[in-house]
Amino acid sequence: MLRIALLELRAKRNWSKRFAVSLALLSVFAIIVSVHSVLSGVKIDSGIYSANINIEDPKFVKSGNPDITIYNGKIVVKGDLKSLSAYDEFRNYLRRVYDEWVSERYGSSAFPVLIRIVRIPTKVEFGGVTAGKLKVISKIVKKEEKAPKEIKQKEGRRGISFELIRGEKELKAGNIKVKSNFLTPDELKPPSLLGKLIYAFSFVIPMYFVIQVYSSSAIEDKIKGRFELLFVAEDEWKVIVGKMLPYIVLSVILTFAIMIALGKSLEGIVFLIPVILFLMALSTFTAMISRSYKEMTFLTIMISIFITTYLFIPAVFTAIPMSRISPITLLLIFFEGGSINIKEYIISTLQFYLMSLVLIYLSLNSFEIVHSQANPIEKIVEISTGVVKSYSAVFLASLLSIPFVFVIEFFTLSIIFAIKFAFVIVILLIAVTEEFFKSLFVYSAFKNGLNPYVSAFLSAIGFLIGEKIVLFSFVPIKFVELIPVPLMAHLIASLLFVATLRFGFRKALLASSSFHALYDGVILWSLLR
Repeated sequence: MLRIALLELRAKRNWSKRFAVSLALLSVFAIIVSVHSVLSGVKIDSGIYSANINIEDPKFVKSGNPDITIYNGKIVVKGDLKSLSAYDEFRNYLRRVYDEWVSERYGSSAFPVLIRIVRIPTKVEFGGVTAGKLKVISKIVKKEEKAPKEIKQKEGRRGISFELIRGEKELKAGNIKVKSNFLTPDELKPPSLLGKLIYAFSFVIPMYFVIQVYSSSAIEDKIKGRFELLFVAEDEWKVIVGKMLPYIVLSVILTFAIMIALGKSLEGIVFLIPVILFLMALSTFTAMISRSYKEMTFLTIMISIFITTYLFIPAVFTAIPMSRISPITLLLIFFEGGSINIKEYIISTLQFYLMSLVLIYLSLNSFEIVHSQANPIEKIVEISTGVVKSYSAVFLASLLSIPFVFVIEFFTLSIIFAIKFAFVIVILLIAVTEEFFKSLFVYSAFKNGLNPYVSAFLSAIGFLIGEKIVLFSFVPIKFVELIPVPLMAHLIASLLFVATLRFGFRKALLASSSFHALYDGVILWSLLR
């Protein structure tokens, strides 16, 4: 394995000096930009508004065609949305300037009402909730009044931390300046979500550069037939792992460099190691099923979008227990001083380790079709057929497909924020995704001569168990009472696929997906009505 890694490093000596220098400069530039973005803050709103005079606010620039015109103590707006927004921002600017002036003149007496934010860590508990009570609970939540309720703080409560939403306020009393941990009501703002994303991206983006280099090397070895020569000298798994090893080490070094530059604990690498391994394994599998450089580039970009969504969208909503399914969420919590238990780490990272092992295993079983001119989907079907040869394999394959399904479904959920009536599209896409994976293993077993009805039953059982294990790891609802209805739905959909399989795989998949989408729609409608 180490011999293969050394050969990979020696192969890079053939790079032209221009390419090597360009790659090094690009990597250094990416690190500098990432670190600078985090340390200096997010300033995407700099200079977005214009005025006819100079305003000491980075959001405003002087222009001959201003959004707002200030003349003789009056403000004139154009009437469009941007102009009105500029007026609102200028009003906020005047309020800040006035607060600073009042503070300097009157000190702490200028603010009769000051607020200190106390964030109390919450824990979601669903003890005693059963399937029969879920609908009742949803109705109670809808009818709950919005009137404020008195919250009594228990004595001896632990974990209470005093945090500020926006820095510290400097108050002035005479010639004495005092740092205050209080804010005025106008200064209360929610934490910036965009800042969190930029912060998390600074650790992952350098990995993507390394992945691109590795992907190019893997597809080159495949097209030029180097893999076959290497397999003669070493075991297949040693060739694959040895080829990935230099890039894994490089990714870890880049991550350490960014952590040191940001002054963060190097222990945070434990949250990124599974992501690095998964991206390497995914690149290997993508290279195996791609027919050309262009196809591999397209697949790599598309898959990167899915993975990025899965990693970063949950990290925005760290207050939601389900958000901890992403290792990036745990990384941010760790760097912010939050507590993470071993159970959360295992649930969040185990799926990436499993996906890495599955992808490496599939890559090792793809050499028979590596030079086939079939499209990637057809290659995936062929690889699945070569792997799923027993009833136990059907169950295990369906169980292990859950992490891949969740990656796709998280991306699907992200379109809710961009498209009107997106829930209809989301229901359809989720149904197609789940039924494709379940049906793929049933179809593979059928091609290997196994009973399709038995395979359909095992695939539905494996999929349901994997799905509920992940879900109830974050939401501790009673497991057994929520099994019958979704189990019947999965079984009916799988049996419907088998019953219509004689019309072809696509038509059978359409039939099972239609039933699945109808079931999801009815459940959602019954909960929301």
